[in-house]
Amino acid sequence: MKIIAVDDERLVLEDLKDICNQIDEVESLATFSNPADALEYAAMNDDIDAAFLDIEMPVMTGLELAKRFTRIHPDIKIIFVTGFKEYAFEAFGVNAVGYVLKPFSQEMIRKELAKIKPFIHQAEKPRVFIKTFGYFDVFVDNKPVYFSSSKSKELLALLVDRRGGSVSTENAISVLWP
Repeated sequence: MKIIAVDDERLVLEDLKDICNQIDEVESLATFSNPADALEYAAMNDDIDAAFLDIEMPVMTGLELAKRFTRIHPDIKIIFVTGFKEYAFEAFGVNAVGYVLKPFSQEMIRKELAKIKPFIHQAEKPRVFIKTFGYFDVFVDNKPVYFSSSKSKELLALLVDRRGGSVSTENAISVLWP
């Protein structure tokens, strides 16, 4: 899991770094005290999975930063880490998946990361799209799949047409080689 953390308090960032260093699933944690620097980093790195954001910061609020992050990375999971419980309603209005009050513990951070872990690995799975109207085409992550022979493509089309039903070898042969 690749995470970005933005907070104007250096001690909070250090605590998050210490905690995340002890969690195996956390591959990297980039920390920023300036939201503008964090946005620049996010624009240059397309593999950020989650963000820990403070809400009250001098230059830009965490709520605004969350909106900007989701424009850059629509699948990013936002977890607010703040000292103010009154922003919870607004936080979930920007599609936050977690809300942790300061001071936080390692257990609280682990719990939030455990909640988002299944969604992050789900996003890593390739997305398959099969076009069956007109021509038969297969795409994985919006890239066309090339078949080594036309018969292998026809066999896949037959299986897709059967929608998970069984196809005997004899039936496949009779359809592919009439």
